[in-house]
Amino acid sequence: MKTYDIDGTCCISYGTAYWAFVLGYDLMHDELSNSESPECDACFDRCLQLVEEFYESQEYGNYGFSGYEALEMFLDRTTKIHVGDEVELNELSVNVTCCEQAVGTKGIVLWEDGIDSCNIMYDNGVTEEFRWEYLTKTGRRYPINEILSDFRKSNER
Repeated sequence: MKTYDIDGTCCISYGTAYWAFVLGYDLMHDELSNSESPECDACFDRCLQLVEEFYESQEYGNYGFSGYEALEMFLDRTTKIHVGDEVELNELSVNVTCCEQAVGTKGIVLWEDGIDSCNIMYDNGVTEEFRWEYLTKTGRRYPINEILSDFRKSNER
């Protein structure tokens, strides 16, 4: 929701600026301040990008929730990684010495190991522990009970 001045310069609407502020100051404060580029302009650009995606989302049009609740639900669905989600290794994982997999390799989150990390399983059945920041959500979700059941059966042999 960008607006433009008479001279054609792009401006940000008050609503968009407000939601970007809510994201940066509240909902994503920890992730942004601990990110690889915590500079204000980089964080603000990321928040603006997410707000634009939020405006197009199913959560934005749901009047059964407040705007804040809808934004929280949108973030949870699109950026947070949960057990059963398909993930891929991102650029940060290149520096991890335990990882022999290439950037972009996909796996499924099997279980969480505390607050900082999780275990993922690749297509070849190998599992590895990763910190959350090394993973990017790809959008697919799998029935984790079936996957864990198959995983346990294959390890019993």
